Order: sequence, then structure tokens, then C-alpha cells
Amino acid sequence: MLGGFYFDTGTCRFEAHSGGMFWINRGRVMNRISEKGGLAIFRIHEGSYQDFNQFVGRVLATILPELIRNEGIVTDQVPQNFDNHPFLPKPWLFTALLILAGTLTATAGLLMLGSAVGPYLIGGGVVLNGSGGLLGLALLRGYAVNLQDRIIRTEMRARLEGLLPTEDLGRIQNLTIKQMVGMRFASDSEMPELFRKVLDDDIQDATPIKKMVKDWQGDYHRV
Repeated sequence: MLGGFYFDTGTCRFEAHSGGMFWINRGRVMNRISEKGGLAIFRIHEGSYQDFNQFVGRVLATILPELIRNEGIVTDQVPQNFDNHPFLPKPWLFTALLILAGTLTATAGLLMLGSAVGPYLIGGGVVLNGSGGLLGLALLRGYAVNLQDRIIRTEMRARLEGLLPTEDLGRIQNLTIKQMVGMRFASDSEMPELFRKVLDDDIQDATPIKKMVKDWQGDYHRV
């Protein structure tokens, strides 16, 4: 594209050029923010910096939850086989694209600093880079918590195998990670009774399970 640049993520296309136009193409995510259900166009003009930031904010507020919800970090909710077992963390790819787009946008703004659109491109680049950084931090925290949950599941299964009577061992597999997260604070003496109550009453949330613990065993090594 003459005098500008673009990037394309597959679901959206972002373009900038010296005419001061930004386009977000129609798509499954983009239709949510397009009032006409088609091509969403935003023209940068003098005094519109705040409007532009609001526009970028609306785009990011629509895309990021969609990515995290649909792509997610936990993938064991989908039946897995040899063909679909490889896992590509697409939110990280989107984070990299955000930072790349922000860098290119700000660079274009610096190159066009003498024009009316230059400062707006720099501002847009800062917004995109900041959003990419925040998304990256959120993903890092999410990965740490999910890894911690997997470790808790392994620890609790091993612990329960040593505490439960033989007739209850087969029910260990019925526990969810959330239930194990709540039960892990219980002492060994109360664990068998708590185990049966959680499964018999089908208590799914960790918080009420924690409130049932009588002899609290602290966890001082949390992430």
C-alpha cells in the first residue's frame, strides 16, 4: 500500500496511510462493533484523538474476551485425539500481533510527524502496545494459575489415595479441580468425611468447600 502499511490477522485487517484512514474489515468479531454490520471506517481528523482511542478501545474490548473465551488456555474441554491434540496458544500470537502493529503504527507516525495524522498514529501505537502488554501479563497469570491447578490435582489424588478407604478410591476420579482446590486445606483426619460430603452433595464451587474445613492447613507456596 502506497504511503502506509497494513496487517491482517485473518479475522480483521488494520490499515493506515497518509490519507488518515483506518479500516477494520467485516468479520465474525468485527460485526459486533460495526453499526452497519459491514465495513467499519474511522477517519482521523483534527481534534479526534480521543474519539480514535475510544474506537481502538471498543475494538480491543471486543476482540480480547473473544480470543480468551474461544481459544482459552484450558483445552481439555474438547474431545482429544491424535489429529487435534497439538495446541497452539493463539492469544499469544494475537499479543505479538498487537505489539507489532503498535510498533509499526508508532513508527509510521514518527515518519509522518509533520502531517496532521502523525500524532494520532503515535497515540494509536501506544494504545496497541499497551494493550498487547496487558494481554501478555494476563496470559502469564492465567498460565501460572492453570499450572498450579494441575499440580494441586496431582497432589490431591496422591493424598486421597493414602487417606480414603478402599471402597472410596474409585470415586477420586469424580472430583473436579475446583473441588480439589477447596478440599486441599483440610487436615488428613477430616479429609475422608469432607470428600464424601462434597461428592454426595455435589458441591462444585471451591468457596463453600473451604468454609466447611474445620482444621485449616495453610498453603504458603502459592503462585
